[in-house]
Amino acid sequence: MTAASPLPSAGVMMVCLLGAVRLSPAERRPCPCPVIPAWPGTRTPPEACRQINSTFRYSCLDGRVRKAGTSNRIRCELQKGNVQWKLSSLQCIDDPSRPKPPATTKSTIPTSSRMSRSSAAHDGEKIVNTDRKLHDAATPTTVKPWEVETSTFSLVASGNQTREAHSGGSRTATILSVLLPMAIGALVVIGYMLYRRRSRKNTEEEEEEEEEQEEAVPMVPQGELPP
Repeated sequence: MTAASPLPSAGVMMVCLLGAVRLSPAERRPCPCPVIPAWPGTRTPPEACRQINSTFRYSCLDGRVRKAGTSNRIRCELQKGNVQWKLSSLQCIDDPSRPKPPATTKSTIPTSSRMSRSSAAHDGEKIVNTDRKLHDAATPTTVKPWEVETSTFSLVASGNQTREAHSGGSRTATILSVLLPMAIGALVVIGYMLYRRRSRKNTEEEEEEEEEQEEAVPMVPQGELPP
């Protein structure tokens, strides 16, 4: 029985050593390919251990499809000692066969309709204000002479001022409507008292003159004529 020659065994060992030397550090790793990069409009790629020259296909999101002429396939390649994924040309677009939702659902009401609603609301407010004015006009009120000027001032102020100013004008008008009659009443009472005093004084003077005239005329006995 002849002994086996050691040359073939040595050759196999040399080939294995040379192959180990030629492998780059990236190729020696158990999972040389990096994480698959995310792509716009596609699902998130799953994490898995992948080897060099392995491939992966992106999947577009629901409602989107791959655009014709683009590829969703990428390959893990070794280039100049670096392992990387070859960039994809994939473009995900809206599915043309899928019905599209109605556009601009927020502004479904036409502008003319909105304007008509606004005009109707404005007209309704005018009608309410008119009814209120008619109701106030139908209510019987006693208008005093000294309140005419105050009422006129209140109407002018309510037409030119804001609600806050109108509130202040109403307060002022209320105060004036209370103080003005009191002042006029006081003046009337004072004038009446002065008139009564002057009338009484004139009456007393007339009575005194009549008494003086009666005293100045001499008493003539009956049946005799004055000289």
